[in-house]
Amino acid sequence: MNKIDINEIDFSKLNKLDVESSENTVYLDDKDEKIYKIFLSKDLAKKKEENLEALNDIKRNINIVIPENKIMCNGVLIGTIERYIKGDDLRDINHRFSNIYDKILFCLDMSKTLEEIHKENIVVSDINPGNVRIGE
Repeated sequence: MNKIDINEIDFSKLNKLDVESSENTVYLDDKDEKIYKIFLSKDLAKKKEENLEALNDIKRNINIVIPENKIMCNGVLIGTIERYIKGDDLRDINHRFSNIYDKILFCLDMSKTLEEIHKENIVVSDINPGNVRIGE
């Protein structure tokens, strides 16, 4: 995973997203391709760094977005950059799936993904409907 210094990021070209998160301030680039997450605490950054290493080992087996770059400040992890997934989030599930069967299948797939992550002793602490994407 590449490391990028915070001073190399031009925040004037990023759009701050109005998302509910207890962990990050979230920005989207002007091409809608990358998400920039800046962590809100040093303790969270330490935990995220441990999780990133473990996720990189298992990402080939699960359907989850893994950060591509670490954002660093004075050698300390303070955020990540990851691929943006276009489409709806879980708040839009009723518009995306018209029948209950498809909704259940989606939720089962999401549960299996979380189970795989938890098997690696990784706790995803900021799961909310805005963080669960339903790709196009």
